[in-house]
Amino acid sequence: QYLKEIASHAELLIYDWTAGGETEVVVEDIERIDFERFEKDPDEKKLKDWRFPNEGEWCDARFNYTYGKSDLMNYFNVPRSMCPNYCVMLRAAKFGVMFGSGMKYRHGYNEDMGDTGIPPKPKLI
Repeated sequence: QYLKEIASHAELLIYDWTAGGETEVVVEDIERIDFERFEKDPDEKKLKDWRFPNEGEWCDARFNYTYGKSDLMNYFNVPRSMCPNYCVMLRAAKFGVMFGSGMKYRHGYNEDMGDTGIPPKPKLI
């Protein structure tokens, strides 16, 4: 589904690398793409975000992609809330189900494992 969506936005090259491959083939395929056709048609949706009207904007884009790499990589951090498979469910966290036996506290402090390192409760006088 993602490939169908991105194909309308960018040139898509697909390779089967299960048996290995050569990067030279990829470079040659990129060189064969006619990028000038996108400049001729201003209404073309493909590569629209890569078309800049003047050299100054090209310089800014090159600067951002070379020297501003660390800033750009921050956009690829996916918040944990967007990955439900990796989040501990609230109900499980509430009841302590996420911990296996003997893993709730440090070694020596787990009552369910018979540990006796539990300090006594203080008495109020």
